[in-house]
Amino acid sequence: MNIITKNMKQFKYIEKQLYEKQAIALQITNNKRKSMLKSNIIVNVDLTEEELNKCTFPQNIIIINLKNKINTNSIKFEGINVNDCTLNIKREIKPIDGFTINSLYESILYENKSKLKELIENEIEINSLIGINGKIEQSEFKYA
Repeated sequence: MNIITKNMKQFKYIEKQLYEKQAIALQITNNKRKSMLKSNIIVNVDLTEEELNKCTFPQNIIIINLKNKINTNSIKFEGINVNDCTLNIKREIKPIDGFTINSLYESILYENKSKLKELIENEIEINSLIGINGKIEQSEFKYA
């Protein structure tokens, strides 16, 4: 798995921790061209739609966009483009107009950084992934 970002230093700690504690190998890079061609999963942290669409990537790649909702313009792209997710949050959160439940929960996580791992493990489950055309079905992953 590759994480593409313009700010590599921010992710070096995460890369080290995942490798040492979970044996998960990540590659943090700002080299869009090489990393796209070598990976089947890309986590796009901060590339814009224009920057991403200038890249060449395998047709069955899974792209997870964290900041921006991005549409891939390549006619050869047959992979999965994740732009959002729905969560099952086990904590009761009072709705506030103009904010999604996900963003309200993010603010709770931000306020409780010291208990972040515990909160994520005990309080949330990902219900579904959302792409350009809506909910991504489980059957779509067998082709990516």
